[in-house]
Amino acid sequence: MNICVMPTLMRYSCYNQSHAMICRKPVGSSEGERKLKMNTEVKGRLLGGVILVIGAVLILAGIYGVWSLNTISAVGYLLLGLCVLANGWERMMPVKYSPIFLDPGEPDVQSAIARARSELDRFRDGVKYSQKEASARFCLPTADGHNEHIWGAVHKIAGNSALVSVPIEPGKPPSLADPRSEISLDELEDWMLVDSYGQTEGGYTLVAMARKYLRYKGYIPRGLRLQLAKFVDVDINAL
Repeated sequence: MNICVMPTLMRYSCYNQSHAMICRKPVGSSEGERKLKMNTEVKGRLLGGVILVIGAVLILAGIYGVWSLNTISAVGYLLLGLCVLANGWERMMPVKYSPIFLDPGEPDVQSAIARARSELDRFRDGVKYSQKEASARFCLPTADGHNEHIWGAVHKIAGNSALVSVPIEPGKPPSLADPRSEISLDELEDWMLVDSYGQTEGGYTLVAMARKYLRYKGYIPRGLRLQLAKFVDVDINAL
């Protein structure tokens, strides 16, 4: 059985159960464990707030040293304070999130794939007649015998086939036979069309991911919420 995760425009390896690096099912269905997981992002944002305060103090100390004490070395406090502020802001207002396990056999995932496939004509027209950035999610066998459910850029559609670019992780040897592949539209599991303002059509498997975050962790990460807020086919408040 193949097990996979489907983050936006990223790939995550799917391994058979015999593989040593299998993606495991999330645990923690008890109320206590859910509460702990629910506080994960909150804790990170609180830590970010503390770091912001420390950064502000360092900057104030640097300003005082430069203007009142005429100490050139105080510039170091200013630079350090700016770095600390940037780190604190990134923690307090996160835009990245960790992918969560998604089983292709789950009802939400199956429904997402079914809806994406039922609207392939819409995707096809978007690729052919609009200037929107097109991407698709599909399952592709790797050269080492595994399967990967990945997002790739769609360059063109001809007939019932799409020419896609397979993302290769920086610093890692390519595990796929070719960075560009021609795949059948019948094999697509999801698709997205993104305009210049970030407004996004499709992306239904990401909605399934958000729902699973709610079920298992009690919240949707801020980065995923920001992403879904630009989805024209999704009402994030209804999740």
